[in-house]
Amino acid sequence: MNIKVLIMTSIVLSTTHSHAMDMIKTINKQKVASIHNYWTPENIKKVKPLPHPKLSEQEMKELINQKQVKESLNKPIEVIEGSDLTIGTPERADVNLSPYSKGGVLLFTKPDKQQYLCSAQFVGQSNILLTAAHCVQDGSTGKWYDNFVFYRAYNNGGGEKFVANCVVANTKWSQPKKNYQYDYAFIQTSRHSSHGWLGLIKDIPYQIWTAIGYPENYGDNKYMYEVRGNKGITAGGVVEMKNNPMRHGNSGGAWISDKPKDSSGSQYAIGLNSFHSDSYPGSEFGPVFDNDFMLHYQKTVNNCQ
Repeated sequence: MNIKVLIMTSIVLSTTHSHAMDMIKTINKQKVASIHNYWTPENIKKVKPLPHPKLSEQEMKELINQKQVKESLNKPIEVIEGSDLTIGTPERADVNLSPYSKGGVLLFTKPDKQQYLCSAQFVGQSNILLTAAHCVQDGSTGKWYDNFVFYRAYNNGGGEKFVANCVVANTKWSQPKKNYQYDYAFIQTSRHSSHGWLGLIKDIPYQIWTAIGYPENYGDNKYMYEVRGNKGITAGGVVEMKNNPMRHGNSGGAWISDKPKDSSGSQYAIGLNSFHSDSYPGSEFGPVFDNDFMLHYQKTVNNCQ
C-alpha cells in the first residue's frame, strides 16, 4: 500500500461515516458474467462518446462565486518541471508506458440501451477505477447506467478487459439537483490489474499538469490523448484547467501531476475531466478532490459497503 493511501485511511477513520452521503450500485456474479458476454465486437462498434457536459453562462454563475474567483486568481503561481508537451496541444499518448497504461475506456449502456464511452483509470490500488459521476449515473434523474466494462490501454481496439463489481457515487452529485462539485465516481473491478495505479492527492496543489482521455475531437475516441494545461480559477468546489480543448469521450480522464511520485513510483491523479463552458473557451473544469472524495474512495475499497 502506498503512502498516500495510508494518509487517506487516517482521514476516513477520523470522520463520521454517513450512508446518506453515497449511492451504491452492486453487481452480482451472474450479472458480471452477462456483462462479459454483452460486449461483443458488434456492440463495441455501436459505442458513441457520452456528450461532454456544457454549462451555460447562468449555470456557471450559480456554481461559481465571483469573490472566490478573484481570490483564486491572486494566488502565486508555482511552476513545476515536467513534460515536454506544448501547453494546449493534445498529442497521442503511448498506452504502453506509465502513467498512460493505467488508463483506458469505460463502456456502458444508458436506460435507452445505447452504448456509450467515457475515460477512466486505476487509482489508489489495482482494482479501483476513477471516472466522472456523469459517466455512471444520470445527474438529473439519479438513474444508474449499466453494463460497465473497462478496457485498460485501449488503442483502436484491444486493451485489457475488466468488469465492474460495484460503483460508488456521491449522493450530492444528483440530489437535490445535479452538482458538478461532486462529479466523481469509483468502480471496483472484479479482478486486479498488473499494471499499477495512480496515487491520489487532495486540493489540487499544482499549477501545471497533464490531462488524459479518449476525446472525439482528437483521435475520434479510438486513441488516448494527453494535453498539458495550467490552473485557472478555483471556486464553487471546482477548478479550471486552462488549455484543455478535449471534448466528448474525455469525461472521467485523470489530471496527472508531473511530481511528486509516491513510494511505488506512481504519479498522482489530482483531478478529472468533468465539464466545459463557452464562458471559458478552451478550458475544462473538474471537481476539487476533498475529504468527501477520499471517503468515497475508501467506501469503494471496502467492497462498496
